[in-house]
Amino acid sequence: MHGEVLVKDNNFHVALLDKELRPVTLTEQELTATSGDRAKPEKLAVEKKDGKFVVPAVKAGEWVVFQFRAGAKAKPVTARMQYDLTVCGGCKEPEWICKCAANKGKAQAGKAEGRQGAIIQEIAAAKSVDFVTKPGAGGAVLQLFESARRGAAQLSTPKEEQIMGEEEL
Repeated sequence: MHGEVLVKDNNFHVALLDKELRPVTLTEQELTATSGDRAKPEKLAVEKKDGKFVVPAVKAGEWVVFQFRAGAKAKPVTARMQYDLTVCGGCKEPEWICKCAANKGKAQAGKAEGRQGAIIQEIAAAKSVDFVTKPGAGGAVLQLFESARRGAAQLSTPKEEQIMGEEEL
């Protein structure tokens, strides 16, 4: 299942597509959308209209989190998107639909963890990256690797030095 997001009349229109990228009829599928500050997220109104989910567009620069379920008891699939209207210097499109993004990494078809799909081989550029640590690490980042600067080295900090102050962030 794929999702396609378009903006029309100041609303996000989210269409569902099958693996051949043909429109899927909306039946029991569910979509929730959330935006705003993490400390006080705001749930956005979602309606089914003309075979698509329709959600009010957020302000430029804000993030929206979509959570899709194929049915009421299905496992949710979450996607985060920044509605960045800054014009890309390469393709001249708004960053949120930048056509250059496909050229910022390399993937190869394959199978991993029992699933078939694109296996990321290289990420050449990114504006923002979210990651989640597993509870086994106590929520801590144990090692960081920096490679964007010359002479960078592996960074590893003792457990007592892992908490950064605001001035370091």
